Amino acid sequence: VPVRVSSPEGVVFSQVSAGGSHSLGLASDGSVWAWGDGDMWRLGNNGSRPSRVPVRVSSPGGVVFSQVSAGMLHSLALATDGSVWAWGFGASGQIGDGGMRSSPVPARVSSPSGVVFSQVSAGGSHSLALATDGSVWAWGFGADGQVGNGDTRDAFVPTKVRMPGGVLFSQVSAGGSHSLAVGSDGSLWAWGSAASGQLGTGDSADQRIPSRSAKRTFVQVSTSYSHSLAIASDGSVWAWGSGKNGRLGNDSRTDSAVPVAVSPAWGPSVFITQVSAGFSHSLALASDGSVWAWGAGVGGLLGNGADQESLVPVPVSKSWGGAVSIMQVSAGVTHSLAVASDGRVWSWGQGGKGQLGTGALVNSLVPVPVLGALDGIRVQQVGAGGDRSLALTNDGAVWAWGDGEGGGLGDGDATVHFSAVPRPVSWQAGGAAPPVQQISAGQAHSLAVTRAGAVYAWGKGETGVLGDGNSAAHSVVRPQLVNATWGSGVAIAQVSAGPLTSLAVTSKGDVWVWGGNGAAQLGQGDMVSSYPTPVAMKTPWVASSPGSTITQVSAGQLLSVVVASDGTVWVSGIDVASKLRRSPEAMSSLPPMRLSNCSPPSTLVGQRCTLPSTTTYSVSYRYLGWSSPLATATITR
Repeated sequence: VPVRVSSPEGVVFSQVSAGGSHSLGLASDGSVWAWGDGDMWRLGNNGSRPSRVPVRVSSPGGVVFSQVSAGMLHSLALATDGSVWAWGFGASGQIGDGGMRSSPVPARVSSPSGVVFSQVSAGGSHSLALATDGSVWAWGFGADGQVGNGDTRDAFVPTKVRMPGGVLFSQVSAGGSHSLAVGSDGSLWAWGSAASGQLGTGDSADQRIPSRSAKRTFVQVSTSYSHSLAIASDGSVWAWGSGKNGRLGNDSRTDSAVPVAVSPAWGPSVFITQVSAGFSHSLALASDGSVWAWGAGVGGLLGNGADQESLVPVPVSKSWGGAVSIMQVSAGVTHSLAVASDGRVWSWGQGGKGQLGTGALVNSLVPVPVLGALDGIRVQQVGAGGDRSLALTNDGAVWAWGDGEGGGLGDGDATVHFSAVPRPVSWQAGGAAPPVQQISAGQAHSLAVTRAGAVYAWGKGETGVLGDGNSAAHSVVRPQLVNATWGSGVAIAQVSAGPLTSLAVTSKGDVWVWGGNGAAQLGQGDMVSSYPTPVAMKTPWVASSPGSTITQVSAGQLLSVVVASDGTVWVSGIDVASKLRRSPEAMSSLPPMRLSNCSPPSTLVGQRCTLPSTTTYSVSYRYLGWSSPLATATITR
């Protein structure tokens, strides 16, 4: 457990750095202190004996330090005048003064003419320094390319890292045998050894000059019958799978087995916060509360007043009024649902089985309010399934409307074929319903997670999607507990009901699956036709990124998609190119992010910018449709 480091009397520390077997501390008065192994003079006090308490590093006369970094066998310190000092083992040039010698006390690193340093980082056997002009300099051992100047020779004085055209850096970090740098535009660059994948470039090839990883991180996915959607961490939207009807949103009807960028019709000042993939159309919820749709438009699926397809996103008509924002959307097979900031539910598309909840069996080309018992009740989440709709209210109650065949409404009445208005889901005859925290509507079945982490299922039970051990065709007319094969005391955090399968992720990040597996979509490494009780999905993401867990799952028809905590997306099943994945595989890397500068005055929402010097912006934030008063923020590059 942590023990307090002995602090010399009167010394207050402001920064620390842990090295190979020694530690450094920077005091508020600019002095440097070291403790630990003193071999190779790494303590910088002109001795080689170890010290169990901090000892003062010898300070050149008049030099005040502002940052320290401890490496494997050497250390660095940055002075307030921008000079860099090094001590310890230096046989490969780590000291940076032109020689191959070690130094028992801080020695000044040779500074290129006119270069002033602003940050240092000591690695395994090399050193990095960031200059105030955004350039990066390196010296020391270079056999793995970690010096970044294009060759593998050692560098005995700071050598300028070969920078990609136009890129300025804002931070550096030296690893064991590789180097990292953050660009001023937020990009990440790496060079040196990639033996363990530490460069993040997707392979194990060493890089002698900075290389940018093309890999994006994702925050949310949604998959359906034949296409998938994903939001990247920068708010951009990506799609893959069938391009029929333009459901990929990239101004094309062409299929794609790798992610392609959805056309950002919402503009540069808006980013996407949620996506939902329907049978043949797609929805996206924007940061300004607007809703966008693309793909098939038959029966009004796109909600824009027309019934024609669109190859790029179009805005859904704001029937709810300009003062109301949308908080969540759900795309089904034949219709769409949205929850507004005032708790009302809106629907559009086909309504022949009552799935719009308006009391009539008619289509709507624009959003219309759901009526009946839900009118006036605040809803927090909706789910659009085959021809059926679900709503979860703030008090944890579940309501259903639309197709009632096979117990689809979950109200205990097997004789109801459809309902054009919401009906309460009945958990048990005459009993109290447990409060629910999340719902998911599939093709012919539904799932619900209670606030206690239990999972319930109802509807048609073909292929074992109800998780009750029965893979034959049968119906369950009110919610019943899914067999909790994940063990007692384990809470489920999120579920996804697909056409043929069910997925669940636990609060610990494990994935459990059940239902049809004819396309290997359950990620078991086989093609057993079905699993009628939950089984654990294989976890190749752990080997790829130790400690990684799953944060979200989405069930499609022939494909299952999961998002790992490191932002990678994994898929199992058969994709549009007929590629079979019996176990989860990582999605292909996406093209690099293209980030543009923002010339003030402009909005920073959804953008990453290189700001010119100091700029003043007006700032506000939104929550459930409420906007805060404007405040002034001064941002300095």
